[in-house]
Amino acid sequence: MGGRPVAASRWLGGQLSVYPMNVRGAEYCVDSVNGSDNNTGKDWDNAKATIAAAVLLCAANKGDHIWLAPGHYEDLADAQIDLATAGITIAGVPDAVGSDIPRIDFNHANSSVNLGADNIILRNIAFRPGITDVLIGVDIETLSTGCVVEECEFLEGENAADEFITAVDLKLGCDDTIVRRNTFRTKAAAAGCTLGVSLPAASARVEVTDNLFVGNYSTAAIGGAGICTEMLIEGNRMKVKDGEPGIELPGTATGIINGNRIESTGLANPDAAIVAADCSWFDNQVVVADGAAPELVGTATETAMPIGSVFWVFKQLISSNIIVAGVDVTGVAAGGEIAIEDWIVKTNGIGLAGGTNFELTTNNARGEVAAGFGVETVANLGALKTVDKAGATVTGQNTVLEVGKKVIAECTVAPCTGAGTIDVYLKCRRLAAGATLVAA
Repeated sequence: MGGRPVAASRWLGGQLSVYPMNVRGAEYCVDSVNGSDNNTGKDWDNAKATIAAAVLLCAANKGDHIWLAPGHYEDLADAQIDLATAGITIAGVPDAVGSDIPRIDFNHANSSVNLGADNIILRNIAFRPGITDVLIGVDIETLSTGCVVEECEFLEGENAADEFITAVDLKLGCDDTIVRRNTFRTKAAAAGCTLGVSLPAASARVEVTDNLFVGNYSTAAIGGAGICTEMLIEGNRMKVKDGEPGIELPGTATGIINGNRIESTGLANPDAAIVAADCSWFDNQVVVADGAAPELVGTATETAMPIGSVFWVFKQLISSNIIVAGVDVTGVAAGGEIAIEDWIVKTNGIGLAGGTNFELTTNNARGEVAAGFGVETVANLGALKTVDKAGATVTGQNTVLEVGKKVIAECTVAPCTGAGTIDVYLKCRRLAAGATLVAA
């Protein structure tokens, strides 16, 4: 059967269509419904029943190919499928779509599909967690290079809380790995999923492209602590946990992040949807509110952000959190001083209550330490009010935020009260190239 598929081979009493590709090495058939591990695996009438049995027939680096029949199913209970033969491909037949895609269920926290050799390809296979918190779906093991995971589905769990903590995990030195055109989903009720594609250790030339991520990823859809280099993260669509980034990499990881679309509802700063200071960003779009238009984003730590460039910082505060001692509006200024040239505050349908004045101030070592640069009476910040620097009835000034200092909101005399909100917008200008300031 090596080299060319057999069109007349049968399963389920019907004729199998010709595969639209030629295979360099030998081909083996796997069918859990009609096969047996006592069979030869050389055609569909003599299919093996499990992937593991078919792998034993394969030779390393010969281009051998294992075909999985539509409806093929394997249940991993406290077990792994260990793929340790280099250069093999395991794929659902192209005819398999929808619920016919071959599926592997994970019914133990330690069950996984392990890629333990170079140049292994997984294609058109569905992976489904069957218990809460399966640790890893596909585990690309240390120094396994050139592996490909493509056109696979990482499904919602069998129950609402069933999920992969990590769907695809790359260990150290998994150079030239490709993860492309896959779908990653978790149920909305699930809370333990951390990463879709995890990069916990250094690898080079990893490509994560054209995938769909929809899940409650608590860290990011793509990320990890590994100092990876020359990466390509391109064309992915992501819906992640509210307020979390879609991509989060160490500051010294390098590569190109291009054309990704990320939704993270409630994220205060769209730029924070991508955390990757030393990567090059091109044409990435972020949505931070349901139904809102996307915003093009660029790295906030890029030194190409020139002196004099303007950006805005947004923070929403709840009235009862604005106390006399103050609540942070921003993090600290980094990379240079920031001129705050304007400010706007807007209340919702409840607005602020309690206390006397709402103040925007800083913890600068110089300048306004006690008195605020933006002060308005709480009485003027009831329901549906808008006040800017020019219209403030108490104090409306510019200020310069020193390096390592932040903007703080205070309520004087007594804390604010109630569940109303106030949106704070700060117009900022860099006084040094690459200076940064983000919402708290």
